[in-house]
Amino acid sequence: MYRLSKCLCLCFLGLSIIAIILLWISGYLDAVDGTMSRLMGKTSKVGTLIDITCDRLVELFVLIAVAYVHQESVFPILITVSMFVLSMTVFLTVGALTPQKGEKSFYYQPGLIERTEGFIFITLMLAVPSRITIIAYIFALVLLLVLLLQ
Repeated sequence: MYRLSKCLCLCFLGLSIIAIILLWISGYLDAVDGTMSRLMGKTSKVGTLIDITCDRLVELFVLIAVAYVHQESVFPILITVSMFVLSMTVFLTVGALTPQKGEKSFYYQPGLIERTEGFIFITLMLAVPSRITIIAYIFALVLLLVLLLQ
């Protein structure tokens, strides 16, 4: 969460490049800690809950920070966040209701847009602020497609 607070502060200060770097470092470390946990046999339902919750907090808070800095794009970002919440709700519900089939602690249905693709859209918003509105709408449209495919 410390990395998240640094990333948010940098977004608010308009230091997008550094915020992008910290966002990707956060994502990399998240992947490493999950992999290490599985390899060491130290997975738990509580760990899964914390991991999924922290992942969503990072993504949501960065989008909130982008909306705060670029208030002219609040509505498209709000649409994106809404689609994000809906698609995650369906994803997690399917995961909870489907028997586990892999090494993760819940059924993980791969989708068209996963965390890396979400980071790419967020990175584009930070890197190309003049196109935030169109990027947000495209991100929302892709999330809607994911929702319909699940």
